[in-house]
Amino acid sequence: MKNFEFGTGIIDKVIKEINKAKKYIRIVVFQIHNKEIINKLKEKVKMGVSIELITLPYESIQENVRAEVTKELKELEKAGGKIYLCNWNLGDTSHTKTVPGPWHNLHSKFMVTDKSAIVLSANLIGNDDIDAILINDDRAEIKDFNKKFESVMEDYMQDKIFKKIKESIESEEDYSEIITPPKHLSRNQKSILHYPIKLCPNMEDIEEKLYVFPLDCKGRDFVKKIIEDSSQFVYISTERFTDKELFYFLQKEGLKNKEIKILTKFQSQDYQYEIIQFAKNCLTTGIELKDNKMVHAKLIVTDKLVALGSINLNQMNLGFEPKKGFWRSNTEVMLICKDKEIIDKAKNLFLGIFSNSDNVIKNLVKKEVDNFKKIAKEVLNMPLYNSGGYLAEKFLREEIVNRKKYLEIIKEAAKLAKAKNLKKIKEELIKEVEDNSEKQTKL
Repeated sequence: MKNFEFGTGIIDKVIKEINKAKKYIRIVVFQIHNKEIINKLKEKVKMGVSIELITLPYESIQENVRAEVTKELKELEKAGGKIYLCNWNLGDTSHTKTVPGPWHNLHSKFMVTDKSAIVLSANLIGNDDIDAILINDDRAEIKDFNKKFESVMEDYMQDKIFKKIKESIESEEDYSEIITPPKHLSRNQKSILHYPIKLCPNMEDIEEKLYVFPLDCKGRDFVKKIIEDSSQFVYISTERFTDKELFYFLQKEGLKNKEIKILTKFQSQDYQYEIIQFAKNCLTTGIELKDNKMVHAKLIVTDKLVALGSINLNQMNLGFEPKKGFWRSNTEVMLICKDKEIIDKAKNLFLGIFSNSDNVIKNLVKKEVDNFKKIAKEVLNMPLYNSGGYLAEKFLREEIVNRKKYLEIIKEAAKLAKAKNLKKIKEELIKEVEDNSEKQTKL
């Protein structure tokens, strides 16, 4: 039996599954702060239930709760729970402002007990974010999740990844580069710069199973394959969406008459300009984009499947090729489910949350209002009072109309260029299509 939920209150579902466990509970999670969950785990371990937890080091915990959470987890360990701190860094953050220290690459979120296999998009922190969870009591699924837990344990807690890297490359120079921590990190920090691409297989058929990225396949290929294989609709929930390549890929898919809806947080400390441009391009190609400050779920629903797990649509989550022959990526997970009832439920829940979220035009207007106010004040020497919002929205809607118009012109010019067997779309062709379009409009 499978149970899917998308919304708030996901932690309650996790606690319910913890309560059911009789023999063991195994958890891999980016962060665990929730006191109720930690207390439940303490209760279980005192009842003889085996507890194994793989999570990030204590210093990665939010500073305002670090001392208390560390104390609680150490009490769990003292009671008999086994806690493995995944002190792994990936890549080099020395040139970024947002991550001054190590980039802990473990971002996975899944659990397995003797009663159920659970994948979720939530960290085990609060209960108010919009997240997703899929619970399955199938014995084969539980067995598979146990294997995935053991593979994460072997690779990152028992350092098997070093052996895999060593066996997959020929050059000692490349090996030395991969395993040498960046200068700003402690020498004790377990660190790799990236993976040899041989360790990260290409995506083939999409199977109903839990994928661990990038060693099962590349997360970027996985997400693109899901979207590409859809026929009717693609609904995406992601806390963050700043990946440029996927921006353009989705716009191409949007031109194939698919219904594409994206639910995200319309903000980014480093990529706000790119997000604004992407939002405009989405609206131009018919993609719907809505903003919700509570969304944390990493979820893709199509007419073929539901994909749920830990991947945000950012460069490090999806993975990328920093140089030829190498791949850099977080350790992420996603579960594929092709059950028709789950797809229908996920679709309906998504549409309900989507319809109650903010239209992205509101956010775009807010960004443009300040520009209009500055022009009015600095150039015209007059205040706009309450007119800024009206002017900004009018400007944006006209901009979207013009973008759509010129997109159609380029498409028609491309068809004409292909018919004339030309390698490039020439200026004359675009002008010809534009003139014809204007003539038809006048008629």
